Amino acid sequence: MRSKVSSALLALVLAATSVGLAQPGAALTKPAQPASQTIKVCFASGKSSLSAVARQQLATQLEMLQKAAKVAVIGYARVGKTTAASKTLSSKRAKAVANYLSASGLVARLVVTGAGAPKTGAASSTADRVELKFVPTGGLLWSQDFNGPAGAALTNRYFTELTGDGTADLGLTQFGTGEIEQNTPDAVTLDGSGNMRISTSLTGGIWHSGRVWTAQKVAYRYGSIEIRTKLPSGDFNWPALWFLGDNYRPPNGTFGTKGWPEAGELDFVESLSGNTQVRSTLHGLDPKTGSAWLGGAGVSALAPLPLVDSGFHVWRMDWKPDSIAFYLDGIWYATFTFNGSNVVLRQSSGEEQNFMSSGSWPFNQPIFLIINNAVPKRSFAPEGSSSQLLIDYIHYSAFEGFGEVAVRG
Repeated sequence: MRSKVSSALLALVLAATSVGLAQPGAALTKPAQPASQTIKVCFASGKSSLSAVARQQLATQLEMLQKAAKVAVIGYARVGKTTAASKTLSSKRAKAVANYLSASGLVARLVVTGAGAPKTGAASSTADRVELKFVPTGGLLWSQDFNGPAGAALTNRYFTELTGDGTADLGLTQFGTGEIEQNTPDAVTLDGSGNMRISTSLTGGIWHSGRVWTAQKVAYRYGSIEIRTKLPSGDFNWPALWFLGDNYRPPNGTFGTKGWPEAGELDFVESLSGNTQVRSTLHGLDPKTGSAWLGGAGVSALAPLPLVDSGFHVWRMDWKPDSIAFYLDGIWYATFTFNGSNVVLRQSSGEEQNFMSSGSWPFNQPIFLIINNAVPKRSFAPEGSSSQLLIDYIHYSAFEGFGEVAVRG
């Protein structure tokens, strides 16, 4: 767990303010388009391997590069005896840098354009180099870092705690999934170590857990959402970090305009199959058939996490019009795109899926966040069994000039 001191919090507040953090009651706020940046990595004359100095230079830039949507890698070399030889050397240099960055988790973001135009001149810093061109994220728009004393409740400015099984709050018995837990406000607290904690337990034969959301308080549209979390242990857990369309209308009609799945559901991080695999899934409504996508199962990608409860991991979602990409610990594993009629899913495994959505894509509109740990029906465990879902932080930033947030609380 990283240190969280007051100076770090001040830095976050300043960063958020600099890009226009939305104030209560404000409309969605969009940041300015960030400028493109270039990093130059120098090579010794005639060499194509990375020097120790070049490796150190790249290492110091990794954090910034990992937040970029795309990194173009362009190699250059002085003109030697032949232009072809210079182009070959340029290409080798670009591949050397690309291989280093790929090993650091930037595989999906690299665009290796091969050799740039051969350059003349004696100075190696001018001709013998590789350029990395990228657009950084535009800055923090909204964040929660969950600092505070153990047992403290979340701020009700941003979060609402749901209670019971969904019947009273939403008119949705067992939240529409058959899950069997009773949600209570005291199950969602700070743990005193910089985390939000959802405690799940079996007491007196009844499962208790927690569920919070930002509905009618905070909404997001496009941008980059990053959450560091530790998923719980035990096959009775069904943890999820997910979103519904900001226009979602529950069965009791207390707010919103569209029901599920027409409003859209985006499952960012959801552990399924007895808490053994994490998937990212999109749900929508086919306007021609009136049916939920794939019978309610949605279009789904498997995250490359063999052990669900293997400690803290950073999950990131980069979202722009007609495209949502997912990353685990900085490594890309899936992208969903909409081409006007179909939803196309491309995964790091090489698998591709083309789903006919009849022109439906409910993900170009604002969404709100939900965090919960459900207990599936037919879950069995000894009396007193318990688990914890921990959320270290939620950071929402601009991405490629996109990113809007409304704070209404």
